[in-house]
Amino acid sequence: NIPLASSGAFILWFGWFAFNSGSTLDATNTSLASIAINTMLAGASGGTVTLLLTMNKFGKADPSMTING
Repeated sequence: NIPLASSGAFILWFGWFAFNSGSTLDATNTSLASIAINTMLAGASGGTVTLLLTMNKFGKADPSMTING
């Protein structure tokens, strides 16, 4: 079920923000913003690259592979 898989992927992605940013153990740390941005860019680039590769290989987007990134 693609909608449920998408919801689960976004929940996991949101959880990674809390995990990675919370690893600093300090809310006033100046590196907190760069940690959050790196987390966002890693997830977005993984999904984008997978989307482009599946479109190139199969001629159409495959949502299940894109969700897995």
